[in-house]
Amino acid sequence: MIDAKEAREKTEGNRLSLTKASVEKAIKRAIEKGKDTILFVSPISKELELELIGNGFSVETKATGKKISW
Repeated sequence: MIDAKEAREKTEGNRLSLTKASVEKAIKRAIEKGKDTILFVSPISKELELELIGNGFSVETKATGKKISW
């Protein structure tokens, strides 16, 4: 049986993967519509934000979420 620490680590890893997939899907949908920005209202980890910035995206904090531009 896994312990609580391992369960937390796996949960956090899955959250990051699911959030990353959601952001990528939202970006692809916006591109199909000719847009160059999205407003992502779910929380984004600092790790994911830094990854986006490292990949050339601009990430701004807004009152309603994160504005991601390319």
